[in-house]
Amino acid sequence: RISQAFLIGLTQAGERIFATGQGGIIIYSDDQAQTWQQSEVPIAVTITAISFADANTGWAVGHDMTILKTTDAGETWQLQNFAPEMDTPLLDVWFKDVNTGYAVGGRGNFMWTTDGGTVWNLKEVWTEDELVPDAHIFAIKAAPNGYLYMVAEVGTLFRSKDKGETWKILDSPYRGSFFGMTFPTADRALAFAMLGNAGVSDDQGDTWSSIDSTVNKSLLTSYVTDDGTVVLAGMSGTVVVSVDGGMTFEDKSLEQRVDIVGLLPLKNGKWLITSERGVLEVDI
Repeated sequence: RISQAFLIGLTQAGERIFATGQGGIIIYSDDQAQTWQQSEVPIAVTITAISFADANTGWAVGHDMTILKTTDAGETWQLQNFAPEMDTPLLDVWFKDVNTGYAVGGRGNFMWTTDGGTVWNLKEVWTEDELVPDAHIFAIKAAPNGYLYMVAEVGTLFRSKDKGETWKILDSPYRGSFFGMTFPTADRALAFAMLGNAGVSDDQGDTWSSIDSTVNKSLLTSYVTDDGTVVLAGMSGTVVVSVDGGMTFEDKSLEQRVDIVGLLPLKNGKWLITSERGVLEVDI
């Protein structure tokens, strides 16, 4: 079954749920992950991330600098960018609206578009005096106030106050790889990393404090529910939950020791995860 392939990206657009993964797989479900359909995708590389600007218009990114776009709610996808000669993956994508979007990935690659992806611009965000110019950027996120943040290897956190035109490297609470960031409250950023490391900032990233996630496995993905509950998940079934805005966590790790790379709540109270065993429905 296609839903049991190695799946990575996970998102929802309207009522439709999407998952992406190895071999150019993009699948979607209209019945809360009970049944899945496979999208028409013109490429067979691993698809790592997916983002929708509205219920019909979305983008997916993957290996070989692949960028795909859909305008029919994910049923068919068109290729916007493909550069196998660069031998570099794109690892995350986020669109503010149907025109403005960003993609990030391996070797410090940062791409942006202002016309829905007709033209993608490539930019170096590392400067020559920084130590690791080719470090991977793992994720890009927008804060509630509109600032953009990126997380990367060697403890690197970036912030842009001008929609990605310029980037500042922030003082970091940890020197290993950060894999993601989320925003538990309007003013709080939470970055999560290797080996259970995490940090919070209440001043737009100017200063960070380390927090105890209660686990020592790498944290790879996050979700903040409508009531403010923060869920972080990652390697070997690791799940931790916070009900105080990300300041303290309780270990709710799964018995299934799969690596959780995507996380989404379902209407039945369970959670959907993407993993090396495909999409799984779990209790958290």
